[in-house]
Amino acid sequence: ENNIYNVFCAMSSSVSVPKNKYILSSYEIVRCYVSLFVASSGVVASIYPVFLMPSIYCISTYVFLDLYFAKKDMRLHHLLTLSYFVAMCVHNYREAFIVHFMFQVIKFEYSTIVYSGGPLVLHYLSSKQESVVVKWVPFVRNLCQISFAILFVKYRIYEFSSNIVFCKETYEPRNYQTSIAYIHLIATTLLFYGLNIYWLQLIIWKLIPTTKNTNKMFKTKEE
Repeated sequence: ENNIYNVFCAMSSSVSVPKNKYILSSYEIVRCYVSLFVASSGVVASIYPVFLMPSIYCISTYVFLDLYFAKKDMRLHHLLTLSYFVAMCVHNYREAFIVHFMFQVIKFEYSTIVYSGGPLVLHYLSSKQESVVVKWVPFVRNLCQISFAILFVKYRIYEFSSNIVFCKETYEPRNYQTSIAYIHLIATTLLFYGLNIYWLQLIIWKLIPTTKNTNKMFKTKEE
């Protein structure tokens, strides 16, 4: 259904896979590059605040256009991202509050860099005929796997939890002029956090060798 997602799942697997598992079609390569560019804009904005608004518009445009192509859980991610954008435009939040809020959300793109860039690197290595280059595939796969998990936990779980979800300032009435503004932002935040927790569960499941995967690994070695 979505080979980019399948490639990333293979990248996160503890079982060795054939190198052609990582080969992407031209369409998928374009999608990865576009996603990588958009994610990079978020990373740049997190370092240079002057680019915050251009990055937010860039990300919002991308997720809107990608709604048609994305998988179900990614569609929910896109809708929640758009919900943040709408909340920022429609409700009259204090500028300092919304800037702090959006900086935390935009840091999610750090993990997206690996999610989009990893398959591209593995595709490049897998397409080479030289055995020396191909030998790097398992190492790069593991490096991407660990990097993605670390970045995901740091920005989407730990920092989002400490600076937004479990931060008292987030729920202060003075930050909201209406109850609708409060419900809109808090509901979007809690749903986004729940989605991140769900994805974290999937990541952990992929990282920890299951009995099924272990049996496959030993079977492969015996053959």
